[in-house]
Amino acid sequence: QMRGALAWPAAARVVSVGDIHGDFERARKTLVAIGLVELAPRAPVTEARWVGGHSVLVQTGDIADRGDRSREVYELIEWLRDQASRDGGQVVSLLGNHELMNLQGDWRYSTPGEARAWGGEDGRQAAWSPGGWAYDTLRRSYQAAAVVAGTLYVHAGLLPAVATAAVRAAGGESGGASSDGAHFDPAHALTQRVWGDIESEADDEVLGDSGPLWTRVLAKGDEGHACAFLASSLAAWNATRMIVGHTPQLLGVRTRCGGRLVMADTGMSAYYGGPMSAVEVVSGVATVLYPPEEEGLELVREELPPVEGVPRAEAGVFAPAGAGAKPESSKSGRLRLGQKKGEKRIKKPSESDGQAAADDDTRSRDPATTIAAEQQQQQQQQQQQQQQQ
Repeated sequence: QMRGALAWPAAARVVSVGDIHGDFERARKTLVAIGLVELAPRAPVTEARWVGGHSVLVQTGDIADRGDRSREVYELIEWLRDQASRDGGQVVSLLGNHELMNLQGDWRYSTPGEARAWGGEDGRQAAWSPGGWAYDTLRRSYQAAAVVAGTLYVHAGLLPAVATAAVRAAGGESGGASSDGAHFDPAHALTQRVWGDIESEADDEVLGDSGPLWTRVLAKGDEGHACAFLASSLAAWNATRMIVGHTPQLLGVRTRCGGRLVMADTGMSAYYGGPMSAVEVVSGVATVLYPPEEEGLELVREELPPVEGVPRAEAGVFAPAGAGAKPESSKSGRLRLGQKKGEKRIKKPSESDGQAAADDDTRSRDPATTIAAEQQQQQQQQQQQQQQQ
């Protein structure tokens, strides 16, 4: 059953995996390497076994498109969902913009092999329409956002206008209070709004450039505006950190805004050629896990900077602003991607390559214009809200 605010203790192990884009093998390698799944190469999905115990796996969307084996990934996630639940763990699935496009019949980024896996064009159309396996599976289990142990997970980002609207729809007030004492769950309210708009084919901002499946303002917008918007959304949902996918970071996971935004789509699919990765959060501490590219090498762990100036009473973690924070970048001296000591590091795509890759599935012809317009719209909406208070 879908839930927005998951009642897990801060000490729970929560591991998120970003955009997969039809690359079943690299998804399998990642889940095995981070200790959640046992599944041998070339083995059928039905042989997968959840070994994560009470851990929570969050997949932040964009399983579909760009690769041939997205159907197998969806099937694997559903197979693991049942097993994890029986073992006291949980699998949380989020919608991405590519799930949205497939639900809307937009298959510009699908591959011929992906279509064949669904039974051809007619089979894919049926699978992604109401009553079809993909549509019904996503409708039952895929959320627009989730808050797990104080961290907000969403595919692209959550801007203040959408965040506060969800708070109001949940019958609560910004900061996590419920006006009537009932369970406060803005993530559930947002999920209901997203699915309602999908089913009614509504032209609403929640499915557009400013919505949680498409926005790039937090990841790529002006630092000052982006961090102010981020702080507002986190406060409204009573969260301390936001982890997103959507905007590829081909050099590795990066953070912004004093560690409050974690950009965790590393372009792990063969289409992008970035590193496999996952982000583990335990007791408020976030660590990037980089599975090895070759068998027999060790998983690489990189602890991210702590969230600056935010007390974590439930986890016993507090980082004064600027205290011990590492640079907000994945560039470090660690061994990466199967590199052995003394070996030269394989040249990875540049930041500009990642920028181009990130922009080619935008809803706008001019991504920069879109981001600027989103920032202006958010400022205007915040001013209107302040005047109404």
